[in-house]
Amino acid sequence: MNTETSANNSADHSARKVGVALGIGILFVPYFFAWFLLRRGHSQLARIIGFLWLGFVILVAIVMPNPEKVASIEKPGGEEKPEAASEPLTERQKNSQIISQLSEAEIASSCDLAVKSTLKSKGSFDTAWSWKFLKDPKSGRVVVLREFEAQNGFGGTISSEYRCLVDAKTKLLVQLAIRQGGDWDIVYRQ
Repeated sequence: MNTETSANNSADHSARKVGVALGIGILFVPYFFAWFLLRRGHSQLARIIGFLWLGFVILVAIVMPNPEKVASIEKPGGEEKPEAASEPLTERQKNSQIISQLSEAEIASSCDLAVKSTLKSKGSFDTAWSWKFLKDPKSGRVVVLREFEAQNGFGGTISSEYRCLVDAKTKLLVQLAIRQGGDWDIVYRQ
């Protein structure tokens, strides 16, 4: 009688079918659900199909390139720009293209750091929320004008303004001037 019971149990285990829920799980998340096919009772065919699908999904994930990397390879500086058909660009046009690629916030932030380094009380440096960003394609330079407040050597807060001249090609500071009321005082010149 024991042999009949064990034969019935093994027949029940070999007859286990892949249910709808497990099939959907294997289809969409084979990394997790394919392993359930290793339970006792699933057929060799179900296991082979499930693990072939898992292998295919893994292979596709490995071989398929990352869309962000592809976009950065295809467009190294952002959007592709049509090249000029016949005429070479003038110096002014080249400078204009270079200036258009600059980030105003980066340039203003760099100018803020340059001004802050010249102050007696660096912790008191407080800039206005906005700045003026002037572009000069002829010279290939940009000017940042920004108001700020800082403490002087006596501890008094003074309202001032800085003028920061940056070469667009090299992104280097060319001149830094600060105005405290009257004339501009040049504090740095390249």
